[in-house]
Amino acid sequence: MTKKGENIYKRKDNRWEGRYLKGHNEYGKRQIGYVYGKSYREVKEKLTEAKEHLEAIPEEIRALPFSCICAQWLRQQHNTVKQSTYAKYVRLLDTHILTAFGTLPLSDFSPELIHQFLLEKLEAGRRDGCGGLSPKTVQDIYMILKAVIRYGELKYKTQLPKPQPYPFPKQEHTILVLSLNEQMRLEHSMRLEPYNLRKLGILLCLYSGLRIGEICALRWTDIDLNHGILHVSKTLQRIQNPVKNSTQRTVIIESPPKTISSIRDIPLTNNILSILSPFESLHNQNVYFLTGLSDHYIEPRNYQYFFRRCLELLDIPPVNFHCLRHTFATRCIEVGFDVKTLSEILGHSNVSITLNHYVHSSIEMKRRQMELLFSCHPLQKDCTASENRLS
Repeated sequence: MTKKGENIYKRKDNRWEGRYLKGHNEYGKRQIGYVYGKSYREVKEKLTEAKEHLEAIPEEIRALPFSCICAQWLRQQHNTVKQSTYAKYVRLLDTHILTAFGTLPLSDFSPELIHQFLLEKLEAGRRDGCGGLSPKTVQDIYMILKAVIRYGELKYKTQLPKPQPYPFPKQEHTILVLSLNEQMRLEHSMRLEPYNLRKLGILLCLYSGLRIGEICALRWTDIDLNHGILHVSKTLQRIQNPVKNSTQRTVIIESPPKTISSIRDIPLTNNILSILSPFESLHNQNVYFLTGLSDHYIEPRNYQYFFRRCLELLDIPPVNFHCLRHTFATRCIEVGFDVKTLSEILGHSNVSITLNHYVHSSIEMKRRQMELLFSCHPLQKDCTASENRLS
């Protein structure tokens, strides 16, 4: 039953509802906050917590729109994160967060409101109306919300409603790896035109595990033929233009790779070095590997298109360019690479990334491993001896 003065009621749907005064708007109208729960006790606890949060926030901060704190947080991030990361923050804030919470005063925030917002994004968050956003994108939105609220707490020395931990569903990706037959056909085709730099780039990725942005940013001066070393220090990528109201929606940037571990030296095989040696005249020039020019590059999107056309001509099922990186990692494990060495060649920050995302066991490899079980088993000698007596 409702108790006098508590503003806690049992609803027709059997849930309990609690109400409290959050403040007044610019016209003096009362603003009411709501909490919900499965029991009277749960709602009473939530109501007490909501009132305590409200009392902890100064009056001038309560009316502050969330967009104001977002703008302040974004300015702080501008010179502390990579340009691509900053562009992602701008895109997610403008596209999803500010459209929902931009004008909302801090006093209206609640963990339940944020939880419902994330759920809606998972179910129907796409701008084209065709379903929900990926768990990874919603998780990025969640992390931005947490960071902005944390910034607001530190800046205004007050406690703000925090988003509750959210159990994001795991997203399973089907990663394809070229079969040995497909890899051999692709290699043979690339070797038929040894002076085609774009095809040479595909061959180099098959034997070095470079990402598409890394091969597009690679210059001939990054390859040391004398020591057989390939230096990876840059990546090329297209990002959303962080400059608002610009005529260009996206821009191409050349920047350091995604992590410190991605800046690495890769030893090249003698076979690859022999293919690169005819281009010795280019090694002293600061020109792009794929074009041989200093002022012209091939952007990742166009190189992906070129790769797809090569596969079509060879009647190989279409795969993403990143498949070459997974194929390289799988072949390395098949021939006996230790995982730590492979992880450093791929530029991973830890070995678990290599094992969980880049090592794929083919049916041929599984069969060989199963045969090892019997060949090392004590019963194998007895079975072999019996077979010899019968013969």
